[in-house]
Amino acid sequence: MSAAGRIVNDVNDLKDDAQNLGEDAADAAEGTFRSRAADIERLLRRVEDMAADLYESVTERGQRSIETVEETVEENPWLSLLAAFAAGALVTHLLSRR
Repeated sequence: MSAAGRIVNDVNDLKDDAQNLGEDAADAAEGTFRSRAADIERLLRRVEDMAADLYESVTERGQRSIETVEETVEENPWLSLLAAFAAGALVTHLLSRR
């Protein structure tokens, strides 16, 4: 084979190698993308679970607070009335200071 023929073969081999390298890189990128997508999905599920737990906790605390206030008002109605009046007077005083 002549030198020109070998050069042509080498160039064709280089083209094939470059094409194979490009395909391998694309396959690797796709695998990495799928792996990252799965990681993101797991992370989103964890965040969703944490948000649901937080919502449940806040709801329970709010319900307990409401029950505590109701019990306090039932046990001390006059004191509760006096506290509500004092709070209203304080808010009125603060708002009228403009």
